[in-house]
Amino acid sequence: MHIAARLLEQIRRAGEAAYPAECCGAIVGQADGVKRARDLIALANQRTDDPHRYLIDAEQTRVVERDAKEAGWEVLGFYHSHPDHPAVPSAFDTDHAWPWYSYVIVQVTRGQAQEVASWVRHPEEPRMETELLDVEREA
Repeated sequence: MHIAARLLEQIRRAGEAAYPAECCGAIVGQADGVKRARDLIALANQRTDDPHRYLIDAEQTRVVERDAKEAGWEVLGFYHSHPDHPAVPSAFDTDHAWPWYSYVIVQVTRGQAQEVASWVRHPEEPRMETELLDVEREA
C-alpha cells in the first residue's frame, strides 16, 4: 500500500493519544491495482470491556464507506494500535479481519509509538500476511 509519511505519523500520534487503550480508524483512498491511501478517518473505539481490543461498530463503518464513496474513494482498510505489544496481528485481529483490506498496526510502548506494520488476511486461510508499506515523502 502506498501511504504518505504524514498519514503514518497521524497513526502513530493517534496510538500515543489513546494509550493505554487502542485507537482505531479507517484508511481511505484509491485502489487501481495498487492501494493508495489518501486520508484517515479516526473512529471511536466502541469496546468498553477490554481497552486492549478495539471495536468499530457497523454504523460507523457504513458512514465511512458512504463518505469515502462520495469523495470518489473507497475504504482500503483500518488502523489500530497495540499498547505494549508488537505491531503483529493477534489471534483476535486475524479472526475478525476481512480479506483484501489492509490492517495497519502501530506498536505503542509506554506511551511512545514504535514500529508500524501493515497486514492483509490471506483470502483462503485464517492467517495474516505482511503487506509492504510504500511510504511516500511529500514535497
